[in-house]
Amino acid sequence: MKIKKQSGPPEDLLYFDDDLPLSQSQVEDVVEIFKTPLTGSYNWDYTVADNRIKKLYELGKKLNWDGSIDLDWSKAIKKGEAPVKAELIARMEGPLAALPEEERIEYMWHDTAWSLSQFLHGEQGALLVASQLVSCAPTYQAKLYAASQTFDEARHVEVFARYLKEVSGVEYPINKNLKSLIDKILSDPRWDLKFIGMQIIIEGLALAAFQTTKETSNCALLRQLVHYVIRDEARHVTFGVNYLEEFLSTLSEQEVEDRAMFAYEACVVMRDRIINTELPARWFNISEEEIREMLIN
Repeated sequence: MKIKKQSGPPEDLLYFDDDLPLSQSQVEDVVEIFKTPLTGSYNWDYTVADNRIKKLYELGKKLNWDGSIDLDWSKAIKKGEAPVKAELIARMEGPLAALPEEERIEYMWHDTAWSLSQFLHGEQGALLVASQLVSCAPTYQAKLYAASQTFDEARHVEVFARYLKEVSGVEYPINKNLKSLIDKILSDPRWDLKFIGMQIIIEGLALAAFQTTKETSNCALLRQLVHYVIRDEARHVTFGVNYLEEFLSTLSEQEVEDRAMFAYEACVVMRDRIINTELPARWFNISEEEIREMLIN
């Protein structure tokens, strides 16, 4: 196993080629090191202090799923087919609508791969944050739930990575706005800001994005995949809301204001993450600033 350390995420697209004759010794893990002043806590009270969190934990156990068994990978869409439903294609406007059909479908495949790549990178961020919450969440039930969420996020990383490799054939780098927010959440020592940033902001917006994907995708496999992910994410967001509700009432007015400002700034960053300026800029030779203005309008 080779490990290559670098100062930031990759900037180039990763194309998958099944015919590439690589041995295990030639495969390289590319990592970026981050440091965090994480403050952990033991909890010596194993009684049930919050039944809402315990119910979520029990529900998570019942709804566990296996991406290799419960997903029908034979239902993947084939190259050349439109990745979104026909009614969406009919409503397209602008430069994309003007492309010949073959080029338009190729663009949509890349657009889907870009979105799913951001899901993949975001799920790795959620995996790392959830593992931190096991250490720093102050109550017993929260630690148990965070541990179960860590496994959920690992499963999400697994299935999105597999879909990009086996179906899309290409993986895009992480969006700089998403990366900056994950960096902030991972490196902040306050456990409740990790909850706000990941459980409420990133997971909450991801839940909506997954639902949109489920409603618009022309791929039966992808619709099934995000259906399972949505079930998990709904519990994760509920965990954040329920757990923070009581804690925030114990904070001073200034502490609440600090957290409100963090949530607001996180929403601004995530708005820019949702707007895909990178792909149109690559494809149509238009600046990202022009694309952003066009999409916002």
